[in-house]
Amino acid sequence: MKKYFPCYKCGVRNRMGDETCRNCGAPFQYNCPGCGAPVKAGEPQCAGCSYTLTWPFHEEQQPGQGGGEAEGQEGRKRASWLAPLLGLVLLVAIVAAGVFILMRAPEKPAAPMPVDNSSQQPVGQPTLNDKVPPLISDITVDNTTYNSVEISWVTDEPSTSQVLWNPKGEYAAATPEKEALVTQHTVDLMNLKPKTIYYFKVKSIDQNRNEAVSEQKSFGIGIGLGKVQVVVLNHSMTIEELSSTSTRTYIKGEISNTGDLSVLVKDIEVPILITVAGRPQSEILAVLDSVNKEMNPGDSIKFSATVPNETDPNYDISVRIKGQ
Repeated sequence: MKKYFPCYKCGVRNRMGDETCRNCGAPFQYNCPGCGAPVKAGEPQCAGCSYTLTWPFHEEQQPGQGGGEAEGQEGRKRASWLAPLLGLVLLVAIVAAGVFILMRAPEKPAAPMPVDNSSQQPVGQPTLNDKVPPLISDITVDNTTYNSVEISWVTDEPSTSQVLWNPKGEYAAATPEKEALVTQHTVDLMNLKPKTIYYFKVKSIDQNRNEAVSEQKSFGIGIGLGKVQVVVLNHSMTIEELSSTSTRTYIKGEISNTGDLSVLVKDIEVPILITVAGRPQSEILAVLDSVNKEMNPGDSIKFSATVPNETDPNYDISVRIKGQ
């Protein structure tokens, strides 16, 4: 077991068992190797599982020569009772360890590990005197569609996630702050305008409220990334006689994604323009027969619409993508 370790704040060497750094006062956290519970420096055993804790013996500087015969006798007196006492302590420790092993024998023993001298504070607990903001890196823009993107980045310590953005480079818009403290960050921007350049910055705040904002970056929606195109594949009309004076018209068909990008089904509209002699034109929206959230390139979806109380109307079918 090592006797010394560097302070995680100032780097000064400290002894195993010190509660705080002798230079900057930063607190240290020790964990029980038996159950992982926090333990106080110098405790003989864990209060949670009674595991016997071993702390390194620190050799003190030897006293100088020249103390005289009295000092020599005093040293010999100390040595005469110190050796038996150490032997007794060692015997008690061996017996306690044997009893503990017998009590834990039915259980599968955990992998042995030394007392944890990690210099990092537990996540969620502020670090004293920490005024350094998170370091942001690896900013990427992925999963670009015709109206959405996924922005991700990495920080060197757990922190929140937020994106500041605007198509004009003025950061009036911002996503809701994700308060979870993580190092791998992902934020989705939705309902963007196609064929638009967007400017953005990413923002992270650590547990001590130190804030970091990245440099300005940009991405394009629907520019040089293919095209969005959904067309009417086929359609037909059926007239049903409800009575001698009333009919109902059914229009059915199918649309297909012939573009290069996926489209959300909820953003697809199939308007049908109805024309009947002597009446103003009217528009109805067909109902899409789909349970999928996205319509990928090459996919087809059936649609249907009902035109009440009309006889053999003229109609025109088209496809609209919201936001285009």
